[in-house]
Amino acid sequence: MSLEWGGILFDGPYPIKRWETLSNPGIYAIMKKPDAYNKPDTYHILYFGESKNLSELQSYKSHPKYECWVNEAGSKNNTYIGAHLMPNSTPKKRKRLLNALIKTFGPVCNEDLKIFRTYEVNHNRRQNQNSHQI
Repeated sequence: MSLEWGGILFDGPYPIKRWETLSNPGIYAIMKKPDAYNKPDTYHILYFGESKNLSELQSYKSHPKYECWVNEAGSKNNTYIGAHLMPNSTPKKRKRLLNALIKTFGPVCNEDLKIFRTYEVNHNRRQNQNSHQI
């Protein structure tokens, strides 16, 4: 299973409480389902982050933005994660991609760069609009 944000494929989405972390460097996306009943395959981006070792997210509850994720999602049960693995990447390369994603999508929990846009991804088809599908 995978979905696309800004032309970048992310493995997932997985419920955050059941995600099996990976020990690779990469970019991760925190998402929610805005309308799980009527649009069960549509995801709304809440946060983009990067890590030299994604297994550090095993203790996601201690992440400084965890409260924002859960508040925006409405509950831990509606909080999802996806990862774009970047083996052998440099911190500079990951930061450059992270900054581009934040600038493009303006996730609410990336407070350092707020852009008031709403982007959603539908897990079934691809589309390049505010509410796009993959």
